[in-house]
Amino acid sequence: SWLAASYLAFEPVGVALGCWLAVIFSLRRVMLPAIMLFMIVSVIAAVTHDLTMMILARSGMGFAAGIIVPLAIITELRTFPPVWRALAIALYSSAATMAPQAAAPLDAWLVDRWGTPAIFWIAVPLGLIAFVCGYLGLWRERVRWLLFVRADLPVVFAFSLGAILLGGGISQGNRLHWSETPLTLFAVVMGIVLLIGVLTLGGRRVVHPILMTRLLTRRNALLGALIAIPYQFASVLSGSLVPAFLADIPAYRPEQIAPTLDAVFWPQALAYPVCVMALRYGWMEARTFLVMGFGLNALACLLDLNVTSDWISGNFLAGQILQ
Repeated sequence: SWLAASYLAFEPVGVALGCWLAVIFSLRRVMLPAIMLFMIVSVIAAVTHDLTMMILARSGMGFAAGIIVPLAIITELRTFPPVWRALAIALYSSAATMAPQAAAPLDAWLVDRWGTPAIFWIAVPLGLIAFVCGYLGLWRERVRWLLFVRADLPVVFAFSLGAILLGGGISQGNRLHWSETPLTLFAVVMGIVLLIGVLTLGGRRVVHPILMTRLLTRRNALLGALIAIPYQFASVLSGSLVPAFLADIPAYRPEQIAPTLDAVFWPQALAYPVCVMALRYGWMEARTFLVMGFGLNALACLLDLNVTSDWISGNFLAGQILQ
């Protein structure tokens, strides 16, 4: 449980800090060290037998992944011409939605052949490929030292600490029973207080704040945040509950859970190219796809509302395909 919590707690810190630092030091100087960090902590996770070291390694993996993912979309948007921006967005989205399902059978095979450490060792060759590609292809840009000198570093620290406390507290709340563990409640409350303070004060006195709250005064940005953030919560929770249920209630092994995750993978392999081509050639509006996507996800959740302890993987099949 703590291995999962440490990753989830540090990932949002990496997202915000990575984007903030990339504007100052350049995308290249932030992305390449993040890839190296992910490889190094993956090796530590593969070889260590100490729980504390494993938790620290998972924290580093979450932090590095948080940096890499948003910088990937910036790279794609700067690389692709406007007519192919939909393809760039699709490539970015597939990293978050298709990769976990595609990795499930690979993970099961690796664990069966070489044990659990193989899951971490696989990051090394993939990371080396990513590092070489980034070294050869990312832009060489000057450092904007003035932005760093004028940065409000206490606000940056407050945001990082708030995100860690909130993420860790929420992820551990149910397991530790909220009312019985004051420390968990304290972490969540303090995380919320710190983040509200950052949102209120963080962008008023500096040229390059870590959170640009004034963006929310733009209509589309505000609507996007109000829609995307709750949807992301719902999507991540509903997507992770199915494998968690199968592992806990019927006590499935990883290789038995993998086919259920495949049911989420192959519909995306069809939907992504259809959406990209439809947007590229103007066959349908983006809003139409948004409504269809939200509707299918809601229908999938409705189908799974009747779950009981007697359900097996086949009962989740329709919901997985729709989602």
